[in-house]
Amino acid sequence: MRSTMQVWKKILIGMFLGILFGYFFGANSPIAFFNGEVGASTVAFVNIIGEVFLKLLKMIVVPLIFFSLCVGVASMEDVQTIGASGGKLLIYFMMTTAVAIAIGVGLSLIIQPGKYVDSSKRDMLISQNDSKAQKYKSKAGVKEVENKKKATFSQNLQKSVTQLKNNLLEMIPANPVQAMAETKIIQIIVFAIFFGIGIINLSPENKRVIIRFCNIINEIMVVLVQMIMSIAPYGVFTLMASSVSKIGLSVMGALIVYALTVISGLLLHLIIVYLPVAWWSSGHNPIYFLTQIKEALVLAFSTSSSSATLPVTMRCLEENLKVPNKTTSFVLPLGATVNMDGTALYQGVAVVFIAQVFGYALSPADLVTIVVMATLASVGAAGVPGAGMITLVMVLDSVNPALVPGFALVMGVDRFLDMIRTTLNVTGDSAACLFMYKLENKNKTVS
Repeated sequence: MRSTMQVWKKILIGMFLGILFGYFFGANSPIAFFNGEVGASTVAFVNIIGEVFLKLLKMIVVPLIFFSLCVGVASMEDVQTIGASGGKLLIYFMMTTAVAIAIGVGLSLIIQPGKYVDSSKRDMLISQNDSKAQKYKSKAGVKEVENKKKATFSQNLQKSVTQLKNNLLEMIPANPVQAMAETKIIQIIVFAIFFGIGIINLSPENKRVIIRFCNIINEIMVVLVQMIMSIAPYGVFTLMASSVSKIGLSVMGALIVYALTVISGLLLHLIIVYLPVAWWSSGHNPIYFLTQIKEALVLAFSTSSSSATLPVTMRCLEENLKVPNKTTSFVLPLGATVNMDGTALYQGVAVVFIAQVFGYALSPADLVTIVVMATLASVGAAGVPGAGMITLVMVLDSVNPALVPGFALVMGVDRFLDMIRTTLNVTGDSAACLFMYKLENKNKTVS
C-alpha cells in the first residue's frame, strides 16, 4: 500500500534518523567500535545516496533558472519594466543585507563570544583546521605575508569598490555555454535576462512560439522535481548523518557561545525583517507563511544550498502561496545568488568574534569596513555549501590581515551554521518574492 504521508514529514523523519545515525557512527560515538574507521567508512558509504540526491537537484537547476527566467522576463511589457523591477529588488536585497550585518556585529559586541575562548583552545582550533583554511585562503586570493600592514579606511574603501567592480564584471558571461556547464548561476541569470529581452522584441507570432517552448520545458522541470523529491527523505537522511558525524564535541564546546550568537542573530533577523515583510506582503500571519514553505526550508537545512533548493522553493511559492511564475522565476534565481543575508550576518559575527579572541580592538572605521565588505562580498556569492567561508577570508583581510589566521577558528562549526543560515537565506528569498508581487500588484492579496 502506498504511503500517503506528506513529503516534508518524511524529510523531517529522515533528518532526525540521520542525526541519530551520524551520532552513533561518528567521531563522538558512545560505541567504541564505531568511532573510528568503521564508523567513518559506513557513513561515507551511505552518503552516496545523499550525493546522488544533491547532484540530481543541481542537474535541473540550470535549465530551470534559464527557461523560467526567460519566460518571466519575456512576460513583462518592456525593458523599462524589467529595469524598474530589477532596481527595486536589488535595493531591497542590499537594505536587508546591511540590516543583517548590523544585527550580527551588534550582537557580537554585546555578547562578546570571543572572551569564552582562551589562547590554548584558540591554538588547538587553528591547528585542527589549518589544511582546510589554506584551501579557502587560496580560493579567496589571500596570501600569507609576514608583517603585512593593516590597510587604512580609504584603502579598504578602494578595495571595496574594486571588489564590487570585479563582482559586476564576473556577472557577465563571456561564454554562456561555459557558464551553464560550470553552473555559474549569476552569469546564467544575466544571459537569461538578455535572452528574455530578445524575446520581447520578436514578432508576436515568434514570441508566442518561444514562450510556449520555454513553458513546456518548465513543465518538464516540475515533473522532474517531483520525481527527485520522492527520494528526498533518503538523501536528507544520509546528508545529515554525514554532517553530524564530522562535528566534534570538543569543538562545539569551545565555540558554543559563538554558535549561539550566530543563531540568535539569524532568528532576530527572521523576526524583525522577514516575517513582517511576508505578513505585509501576503496578508497572512507569519506562521502560515512558514508552514507553506516548510518543504523548502527543511531541504535548505539539509543541503546547505539555496541553489539546490531553488526548484522546491519555486514550487512552494507557486502552489501554496499562489505567487505567479512570472514573479518567482525573476526573483528567486536572483535571490539565490544575491540575497545572502544569513551569510552576511554570520560574517559580521565571525569577524568580531575572531577579533575578540585575538584581543584586537575594533575601531568605528573597522566596523564600517565590516559592513561594507560583508555586504559586497555577499553579492554574487555562490549559493552552494561553504561559499561563505571564502568571502569571510576576504572580509577579515580587509579589516586586518593579522586576523586572517583566526578564520580557522570557526571552521569546526561552519557546516552546522551553514545549514541554519541557508535556511534563513531561502526564507528571505521567499519573503522577497511576496514583497515584489505585492509591489507589482498593490491592489491584490496573495492567496
